[in-house]
Amino acid sequence: MRFCRRFSLISVSTRARRFRLDTLVADGALSPNDRAFLETHAVDYKPHALNAHHAGDMFHIPTESGCMFIGPVGPPLPKRSAQLSDLTGIIERVHRLPGPTDALMLHIELTAQDGVAISPGFLDFILRSPDWRARAAAVKSVAAEHGLSPAQDSPDIQGNYLLAFTPANEVSSIALDLLRRGLGLPDSEQITYSCGALETG
Repeated sequence: MRFCRRFSLISVSTRARRFRLDTLVADGALSPNDRAFLETHAVDYKPHALNAHHAGDMFHIPTESGCMFIGPVGPPLPKRSAQLSDLTGIIERVHRLPGPTDALMLHIELTAQDGVAISPGFLDFILRSPDWRARAAAVKSVAAEHGLSPAQDSPDIQGNYLLAFTPANEVSSIALDLLRRGLGLPDSEQITYSCGALETG
């Protein structure tokens, strides 16, 4: 599952970005025309090892309805499971790992089409199934109790309800509360999750 964060893109400085694109052109990986396209269309480039689990977001292209990611697929992430009550410790462990913030994303799989992404300072709900979409109002209500209003509240992007929040701190405890009271998951629920940082960190 790809989580697109149109409004929270971690951008590199203009100087650093120019250096990276210059390097790609000098190495023959990009032609001058390729570079012009990337700059004209505000494409963001983030170098990754080709076998990195999160290499699929090497190029980020903004669109009118969100964004596109282009990059090597990389190996599929192994799926792990844990009880919901253990999730806080797992999130905190991931967020203590070294690496860029966007590489510390933990994906929770509700169904093949529904899920939650949790990274430092960011919570993203992607709800497609009718039953999960119906929980969006409850998620927003619980988030409001934590002083959070949606940074993105888009009920229909390619059939998905995208709901995102940007908590400044206490991400793990807020995430757990949103899953418990917002999505209605019991503490005994077995959660399926994956995280590239856990496989390489």
